[in-house]
Amino acid sequence: MRYAAGAVLRLAVVLAVGWLAGKGFDWVTTRGDDSGGANIGAGLFAFAVGGLVILLWSFRDGRRHGWPALWTWGMMALLLGLFNGVSEFISARRLQDVPTVGQDPASFLPAPDPWSMALLGFEYPFVAAMVCAALGVAGGALLDRGQAGRGSATRSG
Repeated sequence: MRYAAGAVLRLAVVLAVGWLAGKGFDWVTTRGDDSGGANIGAGLFAFAVGGLVILLWSFRDGRRHGWPALWTWGMMALLLGLFNGVSEFISARRLQDVPTVGQDPASFLPAPDPWSMALLGFEYPFVAAMVCAALGVAGGALLDRGQAGRGSATRSG
């Protein structure tokens, strides 16, 4: 239960920080003007900031708790993938209901398949979060083990 609660907390923080980073980047680059369409840079910036938060926090957890911290981060990555996969599925279902998508001669692509969009929406955030978390926990656990081997002072917490 402790791992699940930690995963939900980490998911909430990563989503909030990523959302704020994306909104902040969008505001800085467009001053809130939505007439230009999607700001892909804001999404990429939010993705990068979220990955950095995962990397740094998992490094801290690896130093404090060692390899078992990877369970919490694995659950967080699973929840992140599920969250994004469900939102992509809902978005793709809404696009199928738009009558001009796939029927307009200027449209090059048919309406997206909701299930394939959900799979891609799950896969990319899950893999990215797991890679960042695994690197962070491994770095923290290995660095902590190296310091413990030198007879350093005991840690609290």
